[in-house]
Amino acid sequence: MSDYVVSPVWRLNDEKSEREAIEFWDRMKILPPGIDPASRAKELLLVARRGGELVGVATASIDDLPMVKSRFAMFRCSVAPEHRRSGIGQEMLVRAKPLLEQWSLEHPEKQVKGMGAVLEAQVTRANEPVWPLTGLTLVGYAPHGQQIRIAWFAHARV
Repeated sequence: MSDYVVSPVWRLNDEKSEREAIEFWDRMKILPPGIDPASRAKELLLVARRGGELVGVATASIDDLPMVKSRFAMFRCSVAPEHRRSGIGQEMLVRAKPLLEQWSLEHPEKQVKGMGAVLEAQVTRANEPVWPLTGLTLVGYAPHGQQIRIAWFAHARV
């Protein structure tokens, strides 16, 4: 994984990364119907490059999570198929929480209390209720059976 570069782009309005992310999503045909790629690009959190080529994208949206009556930064990640066994997706996941937590501390008016994820793909450690590297804990299942995981930020109060 040493030849991969993961860069934080959260709320930086990085036009180059946004353009590359849209091209990445178009090439992979990964965005759900009805999702505007330009709007999704504004949610960029981290980008992963190898040899200058964009090979992974992480985004986050700020959403209410009714099951815990709190707002969470909901993490999404896409990695190009030929790079999925590189560990870059896990690297982006591990780097996302501290980045979002610091942003939450700096923006208390947003009332974001943690990071969450809905697992869309098969994940190696999906049978573990808590992921030690991120604190993401299984809290339930979405209507189509996907795991819902959350990790509270240290400063969160309910």
